[in-house]
This record gives sequence, C-alpha cells and structure tokens, in this order.
Amino acid sequence: MFNAVDYPDQNLLSFTIAGHLTKEDYAGVVPTLDAKVKRWGKVNVYLEVGEMDAVTLPALWEEIKQDAQHFNDFNRAAIVSNGNLLLKAAAAVTSTFTPAEVKHFTADQKAEALRWALGADPTHEETASIYQS
Repeated sequence: MFNAVDYPDQNLLSFTIAGHLTKEDYAGVVPTLDAKVKRWGKVNVYLEVGEMDAVTLPALWEEIKQDAQHFNDFNRAAIVSNGNLLLKAAAAVTSTFTPAEVKHFTADQKAEALRWALGADPTHEETASIYQS
C-alpha cells in the first residue's frame, strides 16, 4: 500500500507506505512532488512506514533515481514507524549526508511528527489525496 496526500496550500507532502511497493507507486506522486519543488523550493515530507512485505527491483531503482534527482529538494523529513531500529538508524545517518533535516518519530508521536515536518500546525481540511495503491 502506498498513499500520498498533498497539502496544496502548505509546504507538506504526506506518505504512508506498507506492504508491497512498486515503480507505479512512485510514478503516481512524482508530478505533485515536482510541482511542490517548483512552488516552495524545498519540500517538507511526512513519511509513515508500516510493515513492508516487498519492494520490487523497479521500485528500488525508481527510488534511487528520484533520490538523486531531488537530493537538494527536501527541507525536513519526519519518518514515523513502530520503533523500527533500522529506520531510526537510517534517519540519523541520512541527516549527516543530506541537506535535509531528517528525524525519526514513534507511532504514538504522529501528530508531533506532522507538526515538526511542516514547522507549524497543518490545516487538515486542506488536503488532497494524490495517489493510493
């Protein structure tokens, strides 16, 4: 499952991923990401990661391509998981070699993570689902 939600009037994209991730999942959000970068310069991201079953090789390749293309386009990234040690370590390491601030939050800190990613309180009624699989 891959769910992407845009906050059209705010500098925030929200992603929830779990289960099986495909190349098509990335293709569904790239146009919105590109539009956000064009409007805001650097984008804030909220990423909630559930239990992952599999990531296909084409999906992994698409992730690498998008990371390279948008390396300097992220401002803040809040990563939320159920205390996954690998994700906590990845968030800490990523902060040291990317220009983005990356911070890990536990599942019970979702509201705090959303506020931190945005840098303010998000306006929930102004959201638009942009992709769901």
